[in-house]
Amino acid sequence: HLKVTNQKSSGRCWLFAALNVVRREMCVKYELDNFEFSQSYLFFWDKLERMNYNLECIIKTKDESMNSRLVQHLLDDPTCDGGQWDMVTNLVNKYGLVPKCVYQESYHSSNSRELNAILKKKFREYALQLRKAENPNEMKLGFMEEVYKVLCYFLGQPPTKFDWEYVDKSKNYKKLNNL
Repeated sequence: HLKVTNQKSSGRCWLFAALNVVRREMCVKYELDNFEFSQSYLFFWDKLERMNYNLECIIKTKDESMNSRLVQHLLDDPTCDGGQWDMVTNLVNKYGLVPKCVYQESYHSSNSRELNAILKKKFREYALQLRKAENPNEMKLGFMEEVYKVLCYFLGQPPTKFDWEYVDKSKNYKKLNNL
């Protein structure tokens, strides 16, 4: 039996459920007693992608009234934790997966309320500036750099390459380099 995973005080059940399905295959393929993918890794990229997508939506709707239902919807909760299967597959296809030992949980991945509040506040500030900007696409790039830095501060910088060391069920040490 695989050890139970715990999303703690976050709305990442969709990430945990999807990665729990995939981890069984990983255990079979590499003959592991237990294994866990990093939910925080996909959480990081999900937050970044949500901010980018919603800022794009703000740019597309910059000529609509601030009071329009669409603009108000965009401003309501741009970075919620919830998601679904197609979002997981898109994140995995774009960013891949890493073992939990490579990108650990942080306080803020397990307790996402404060991170979400800060991202929501930043998003609303950005939205106001983008709606007034002559060249909002250029401005958005600077905002996305800031979002990346905020996410690194709260969740840690995600790896671009890593080595994975493990011991299989037969007690054989293995190492895969430059993943």
